[in-house]
Amino acid sequence: MKIDDKSSLLNSLVVLTMVIVFMQLAMVTTNMLICGGAGNFFYNPLLHDIFTSHLVLLPLLAWLLSQVFIYTAFITIIWLIAVMCGELFKLKKVTVHALGLLLWCLAVIGVLFANNLIYPHSFFTSFTDKHLFNLDYTQYLRVLDTIAIIFAVGVVILTVQLIKTILQGKMQLRHKLLAGFFVALLALQIDSRYHPAPAQWQSATRDKPNIIIIGLDGVRTDFVNQNVSTPNINEFLNNSADFNNAYTLIAQTLPSWVSILTGAGPKANLARENLVDMTRVYTDDVLPKRLQKLGYETVFATDDSRFNNITKNFGFDYTVTPRTGVVEFILGEFNDFPLSNLLVRTAIGKMLFPYNYANHESLVTYDPKNFMELMQQRLNHPEQKPLFLAVHFNVSGWPFGWYNSVEKNEGIWYYRYTESIRQADQQLGNFLEILQQHNLLKNTLVVLMSDHGVTLGLPRDRAISEKLYQGDKTKLASMDKTNYLAITGFPTQKTLATSYGYGGDILSPQQLHVLLAFKSYGLDFPVKHSDALSSLVDIAPTLLDFLHQPPLAKQEGKSLLSVVNGEVTGFDGRDLYFETSSASFLGYPTEPAINTSLQVFINDYFFDKNNNAISIRAEAEDQMRRKKQRGVWSGNWLLAELPGLAHTRYTRLSMSPLNFTIARVPGSSYMVLLEINTGKWTTELNSPWAATAPVKQLCDKLTGFYGSELQCPECCQPLAIRQKSDTTSSAQHGANNQTKS
Repeated sequence: MKIDDKSSLLNSLVVLTMVIVFMQLAMVTTNMLICGGAGNFFYNPLLHDIFTSHLVLLPLLAWLLSQVFIYTAFITIIWLIAVMCGELFKLKKVTVHALGLLLWCLAVIGVLFANNLIYPHSFFTSFTDKHLFNLDYTQYLRVLDTIAIIFAVGVVILTVQLIKTILQGKMQLRHKLLAGFFVALLALQIDSRYHPAPAQWQSATRDKPNIIIIGLDGVRTDFVNQNVSTPNINEFLNNSADFNNAYTLIAQTLPSWVSILTGAGPKANLARENLVDMTRVYTDDVLPKRLQKLGYETVFATDDSRFNNITKNFGFDYTVTPRTGVVEFILGEFNDFPLSNLLVRTAIGKMLFPYNYANHESLVTYDPKNFMELMQQRLNHPEQKPLFLAVHFNVSGWPFGWYNSVEKNEGIWYYRYTESIRQADQQLGNFLEILQQHNLLKNTLVVLMSDHGVTLGLPRDRAISEKLYQGDKTKLASMDKTNYLAITGFPTQKTLATSYGYGGDILSPQQLHVLLAFKSYGLDFPVKHSDALSSLVDIAPTLLDFLHQPPLAKQEGKSLLSVVNGEVTGFDGRDLYFETSSASFLGYPTEPAINTSLQVFINDYFFDKNNNAISIRAEAEDQMRRKKQRGVWSGNWLLAELPGLAHTRYTRLSMSPLNFTIARVPGSSYMVLLEINTGKWTTELNSPWAATAPVKQLCDKLTGFYGSELQCPECCQPLAIRQKSDTTSSAQHGANNQTKS
């Protein structure tokens, strides 16, 4: 093809863009495999089921077509600017060709620089900063300003030539396409700037008030207005019935929310892990269905439905979430490309990339404002009913950030977490303003809660320490230890006194301690600050009691109204039964990275085509339950069963170096007895100190509640006796084998 042919420039731009796209795909795929661990990834039947299903292939095809569309638009705009400049200034075609290539290079640099400037968490930002540019903010801005000016001039020239062509009546196909593009762009701009007046909800009464539950993911109670300035949370707590001694029974989002909706703990409602098979979870008599029968409009909303996959089966009329399904697992992580990143947060991105728009799991491009826009759209359709709205904000949840949150190197999780708490507080304030605009803070009861806390390697992030152990401290070698966060200034040697993550440590009260407060707007619900032992399972009983409704079928929680009204100060003899998930999400920084890779867990899940979801296999869930920690809090005592120190086991499946399995093998379980107010504790339940505790009663309660789920048959005997028993058993087993030989 000749250099002076107009199509030559277009062909060159297409070829160059295809090369760039291929390089991006190769880099992102390689990065995912390396970070996720290649291993036996490609040998897994789960992936075969996923990538052979039309439920996955069709959305992936739609995503691919969206990428083709934006790159086609990218090429077309550059080509049109070059060609129109040539027409206006009567340039030689070879000059037009060179101009087009120059504009393409500037556009590519501009897209990369804009991605680096706007999206600090993007893979391409870290890669180009490290290997190509290494510029500071000001330098990026200068280059972008220069490129923007060049393209602004190009657009002006393009517009002038288009008008000139229209006036001359010499329009060709490219001119008509360009005119159509300008009209579409103008219409989209007008639509994006049009904000209708907030619709007014009018149906709530004092007898049937609006009920709104607001969840803030992972907010620690000791960070509220202490480590972090949280004016909106603090104002809410100061003017509400605030329960500052509230706990979740399992420190994970889905189990916590199911506990809220059922009024029952995880053992009763069967939601004992994130990604549990929702068809097995109890949904028969739950709070949303009760309120539906009372004439309520029921809505559930969250900006992270990957691990909090509450469905309409609970009795919700509507759900407000990013696009859900197994494809979200793929595109939520994979769709990190500079050009599409620049569009995801826009109205165009909402249409083209619904799995990334307003999705906290797509941290690279997640904008809290996008989720607020989704909420606004739902609230702009009021029903002639009172509203029950359950909404969960994840900006303060793992991995603690959003698209332009600042990332610091030293003590990274601590800094990112504190920054995310500020953002969560701001999000709460913005949401309360939205509710006010929609007349939803009139005859309304608002519940503010956090689903769990997080431990960050800080002092007192665990309730136990070596110095307060009551007994022979040589026995502490069998317990899992970790390091303090480097910024604390505490010794770097491993210790029992701190922890990391959430969901995986029953001896970390900061993982289990939650916010819980009820605030009324125009209702008789007093302001009160209570130390009564309470839990998230108390929310549904309290709301139903307030509405003069009977308790739920599986209800284990207690109504807090008697405390709010001053009839009692607390619940004498109340016991809380805690358990952990199978593993902490944040994990311990000293563990090998491979232990948290997809390989370790991928065999535990299956693709549920009926519900378009990834769920835990029933047999895998049974295995996970054996790894749980379980405990009972009764009075001033906590008795907990912990699995022994685990080790990693590798099993090669073939001669291929990539085909193997990895498993975490737990050690022998043991008991921990903790005196809550003093922090004294032991694993020796027949010691003189343990004799001061109601050990038998605690054991009876724990074994009575969990039964055969407890892993040690002699769970209430001290560690030393069991170790001796285990040693004797192993010696006898070896003697039997020798006899057989």
